Amino acid sequence: MYNDYTIHLEALKIGKHSFKYLLDNAFFESLDYSIITGGNLEIELEFNKRENFYELQFNYTGNVESVCDKCGDDFKLPVSFEFETILKHGKETLEDDGIWLIDKNCVDLDVTHYLYETLCLSLPSKITHKEEEDCNQELLDKLNDLSGGGESENKVDPRWDALNKLK
Repeated sequence: MYNDYTIHLEALKIGKHSFKYLLDNAFFESLDYSIITGGNLEIELEFNKRENFYELQFNYTGNVESVCDKCGDDFKLPVSFEFETILKHGKETLEDDGIWLIDKNCVDLDVTHYLYETLCLSLPSKITHKEEEDCNQELLDKLNDLSGGGESENKVDPRWDALNKLK
């Protein structure tokens, strides 16, 4: 059974608590600002309430729908990673490396934005198929032909010849 994206902090006793979340197509469509168009991810959250702070350990597994940066084909990018952070009450809200500050009067914590942002930050900057054979070979061949067959011509601009003589 999956939880909604709100954790009721006051209702939790000191100790460990487990939550499960599902990020599916409906989740990504509900976000106006989502760069991810779809996917199917399960997130297990181990929430450890301490006396003055909370330890959160997220475990993401599943896939997101993406476009290969090399060939342009749609594919499902596998996602699997763990992420830990500490949650504390403070005077103002702040998300920083490993520490998440929330308002001292916060009793219901909405983790929707945090789940999404953590996922986005875990994605590689260049998204490609795992194996080059999975890429659209027809398109790659066409791109290679249009770019001059992959051979780069090393013609030197004659204006640079004078500088090369200084070496």
